[in-house]
Amino acid sequence: MKRVILVLAVALSTISVFAQDGKPKKNAEQRATIYVKELTTELNLTADQSSKIKAVQIESLTKLDTLKAKASAGDKKAGKKEAKATTEAANASIKAILTDEQKVKFDAWVEAKKEKMKNKEGGKGKGKKEEKEN
Repeated sequence: MKRVILVLAVALSTISVFAQDGKPKKNAEQRATIYVKELTTELNLTADQSSKIKAVQIESLTKLDTLKAKASAGDKKAGKKEAKATTEAANASIKAILTDEQKVKFDAWVEAKKEKMKNKEGGKGKGKKEEKEN
């Protein structure tokens, strides 16, 4: 009987360990701060530009969080379209804050981010296909 209880206790503790999410979710302000730090490094933003861009990002990320919550409950395609429109509007607002030289760097930075995401997603898919073939 003791062994059965011990086995159940170990099994339950193992399940609870795997059920935990490794990283706590960051809120919109924390993510905006990270974004602005990265942009400040890439584009040499002034303090005024950084604060304005952070405000734009907080607003955008808050909208995206709301859309994500709605999309999980309903139509995901419509949510993706709205999310893309929100991101494009945020990027347009950010470009309005930047100098002409910074706009060129920003466009290149955005494209690099998109490529990185495509490669990240593509790499995951390829690995799964290769595993299935073998």
